Amino acid sequence: MIYDFYINNKLVNDIISISYKESLGDVASSFEFSSLSDFGITSNDNDKTILNSLKICEKYKKEPFYFGYITDCEHTKDKNVYSYSGFDIGFYLNKNEVIKQFRNANIGEAIKSLCREYNVAINLTDNFKNSISKIYKDVKFADVLKELLAFEKLKGGLSNLYIDCKRGGLEILQYELEQNLSSIIGNGILIDSYETINNISIKHSIQELKNKVIITDNNEKSIKTIFKQNDDSVGIYGLLTTVESVDTKKTNNLSLLAQTKLDELNQTKETISLKLLGDYHISKGKLIQLNVSEYQLDGLYLIRSANHKIDKVKDEVDIVIEKFN
Repeated sequence: MIYDFYINNKLVNDIISISYKESLGDVASSFEFSSLSDFGITSNDNDKTILNSLKICEKYKKEPFYFGYITDCEHTKDKNVYSYSGFDIGFYLNKNEVIKQFRNANIGEAIKSLCREYNVAINLTDNFKNSISKIYKDVKFADVLKELLAFEKLKGGLSNLYIDCKRGGLEILQYELEQNLSSIIGNGILIDSYETINNISIKHSIQELKNKVIITDNNEKSIKTIFKQNDDSVGIYGLLTTVESVDTKKTNNLSLLAQTKLDELNQTKETISLKLLGDYHISKGKLIQLNVSEYQLDGLYLIRSANHKIDKVKDEVDIVIEKFN
C-alpha cells in the first residue's frame, strides 16, 4: 500500500482495499475497507471498551490525514474477509440534535460554544464579522453550523467557507489553491496527476437556479420584506423563488442582500466530473488549475467532491468540480 493504516493506533498490514469520499455538501466524510482481520466495531483497551478507529497516514509518518470511527462491520460470504465502514467525527455532528439560544453572539464564538458543549475539537479562525440572535431547537448540530456559515456569508462577512472533519476535529476552512497535484505509484514512482486525467464528463442543470429572491425579517414583531427578480430569467425558465430570513436589527441593507443572493443563484449550474491519479491533497474545498482544450476547461476549478479508491499501487480519485470565479 502507498499509505499506512492504523486501527486503534496499531499498524495493520492486511487491509485488502480501502476508499473514502467527501463532499462540500456533507459535514462528514465516509470510508469503507475490507480486511482479513476481525476487528469488530469495539475493542477492549485496558479493561475499557472503546469504539474502533481508523487512521490513514503518509507512508512512515505518524500524523494522520484521515481519522474516523468504524460504525458498521460485516462478515462477508467469503468466510475469511470482513467488511467495515464508518465516518470521520462529522458523524457526531450529523447525529446530535441541539437546543441552543444565541443572543447577539459572534458567529465564531457561537460555533466554539456548541463545540464545547458537545466535546468536539475545533480549529477555527477568529475573523468572523457577524453576530447571531436565534433559538435552535431539535435541529442537527451539522445544520446549525451550515446555517451559521451561510448567515456569515449573506451578511457580507467571510465567504468561501466549508466544514472539514477528516483530521480528528472540526475545521472551518476557506477555499485555497492546491498546487501539489502529483501521485506516487508502485514502488515510489512520482507522476504528474494532470497527465492522468481521464473520463471527463460535463453536465448542465437548472435544478438549483433561482430567479426571484425574497429577503424577510426574522423578527416576529415586524414584517419587513424586499425582493429582487430577474425578469429575463423568469421568461426563459419560469418563476423560481427562494426566501431568506435575516435579523434587521443587525442590517437594514436588505436590497443589497437580495441582489447579492440573486446574482449567486440565477445561473445554470455546470458540473464537471473526471478521474485522475493523486493523493490526499486532492480534497473538497481545494482549487485546481486546469487547461484541457478539448473540453474547453481553462482556469481555476473548485473541487466539490472527491472519492479516493486506494489499492496496493495507487490512489485513484474521482472528483466533481465547478468553475471558480
